[in-house]
Amino acid sequence: MQTAPLKRALTIEEFAERWSIGRNSVYNAIARGELGSVKIGKRRVITLEQEEAFRKRMEGKS
Repeated sequence: MQTAPLKRALTIEEFAERWSIGRNSVYNAIARGELGSVKIGKRRVITLEQEEAFRKRMEGKS
């Protein structure tokens, strides 16, 4: 039995669902420079490293 490979990046929709925020909030965070992303072809994805940096940045805003 094979295990699913570890997913290294999330789509905008997956990130929004994971963080319980809307897609527009994700795009706004990217536009403000608070959240990094990578464009691959026509798709934009957020790597796990970018997600972790975002989490740390948001925790520091308290």
